[in-house]
Amino acid sequence: MRKNILIVICFLHLVVFSTLLNAQVRKLKFDRIGTEQGLSNMYALGVLQDSYGYMWIPTTNGLNRFDGYSCKVYKHSDKDTNSLGNNHIYKVYEDSKQRLWINYRFEGIALYDRTTDNFNKYVFADTLSDGRVVKNTYRDIFEDFEHNLWCLSSFCIVKYDEKLRVQKTYYKSTEHFSFDNDYGYNCDQSSDGTLVFGFRYTDKIYVYNKVCDCLNRLDIAPFDGSCPSEKILSLNFNKDGKLWVGTATRGVVVIDLKNHKSSMLFSEASWKQLGCR
Repeated sequence: MRKNILIVICFLHLVVFSTLLNAQVRKLKFDRIGTEQGLSNMYALGVLQDSYGYMWIPTTNGLNRFDGYSCKVYKHSDKDTNSLGNNHIYKVYEDSKQRLWINYRFEGIALYDRTTDNFNKYVFADTLSDGRVVKNTYRDIFEDFEHNLWCLSSFCIVKYDEKLRVQKTYYKSTEHFSFDNDYGYNCDQSSDGTLVFGFRYTDKIYVYNKVCDCLNRLDIAPFDGSCPSEKILSLNFNKDGKLWVGTATRGVVVIDLKNHKSSMLFSEASWKQLGCR
């Protein structure tokens, strides 16, 4: 009996050891998706896997849907009113209803219709202070918890209530909101509903204030003007509600909005070398 138990224990140890050994020597495998698989352009601006398993790849020359074997390419056609408005695709975003929104250069955004395999265009008309009406290039698109669609551009931020079909535009210069010579680049929302917007060239982060329906600048260093201007490349909330901000030269800044504090993922000496107080 003891001999049998000893054999079983030795066998289990052997299995565990072999598993660990295989895990250590196993190498990650990467498959390349390129023009050989039908990719329309090698300048890919992002990747999204939708709820149906498809990989959507926006490029500077068309939108690609990859099914694991080959790409189906979607492009603008003057002869097809339900085609994309432009071939320069910035982003594909899937909302809470598993619908795909596409934003592209100069021509607003589009909603993909899975049934007909085509696109419905949404063009938000924006009037500038001098009376000019422009078609915006939207860099980011985001759905908040109340299912409003937020579109960030170089001229403004648009909040779109699809149910009521009502558009509200937050322009470049208002009492609480100014981002001259910049454009909205990123948007995210924390689990408690805090909605933030990052701007690429003027290192500004704005927080949406639902009470006044306005945007207020975040005054936490290094995004309060105490440091030289920095490019904000990305921002995301983690599960603890802290805001992680990716920058061009300062690495990652972690902001605790509740305690009004921030920290950087490198030494304080490096922070001071950049001219931050």
